[in-house]
Amino acid sequence: MEQFLMYCVYAALPRGSDTEMMKVQSVILRTILLNTLGTRKSMDASEVNMTYIPPGTIKSGEKENFNNVCIQLQEAVTQTGGEALYYEDRLALPLYFRCSSGRTRNMEEVFGTALPYLISVESAADKTDPSYENIITITPDVFIGTMQKYDRNFYASPISLTSSVQIIDRDSGGYVKTIQAGNISLSGDDMRYLLHLPSSDFTVTVTETDLTFTVHGSGHGVGLSQAGAAAMAKEGKTYTEILSYYYPGTNVR
Repeated sequence: MEQFLMYCVYAALPRGSDTEMMKVQSVILRTILLNTLGTRKSMDASEVNMTYIPPGTIKSGEKENFNNVCIQLQEAVTQTGGEALYYEDRLALPLYFRCSSGRTRNMEEVFGTALPYLISVESAADKTDPSYENIITITPDVFIGTMQKYDRNFYASPISLTSSVQIIDRDSGGYVKTIQAGNISLSGDDMRYLLHLPSSDFTVTVTETDLTFTVHGSGHGVGLSQAGAAAMAKEGKTYTEILSYYYPGTNVR
């Protein structure tokens, strides 16, 4: 499992991640693997819902840096050998994502159920990450067509969209909770998936010729922000300190 984990860690992280961040990801992914394994001694590879990048592919991508990357991955997995994230006496559910909009989200506001360690925490360093802001522009016709597939009762014209697309409210992390579009309302997360937006923290400007979404963050926003964790690692925080920050009340063992 540990060798397989190395290549899952590589696949999960942005290129150029340091060893401490690899340790963070190693513990997270090992915890996910152990949750999937349960009480069994083995499992089929098809059960593992993780991206795996084989050594040959890593080598072709890293080229002259391949040996250094492999050393980093080996150190990260070995130095966290067997460690997983726990809440009390149970394996935790270590959700993670790429970059927050400056604050993570409460689990229940996204997935409908709560866990005491998946709560909103500040992650201000994310605002300096290259993936923090994205601007997506679509035409009214594309927007209307997408919304009609979502709800056949949807109605709006390019002109009426200028006044009928409005953000109604936001959750505790600043992400859109409800948005009005034409004659229907839907969640910010539904809008994110429909339009393939990086996250559901967005503003929208509408004219008769286009809709412009300014999006902050990348991912669902629950749990550990990789961008924020990487910034903490560069500041000298250890992997256990980083995990404890993003998953309050948990411990690594």
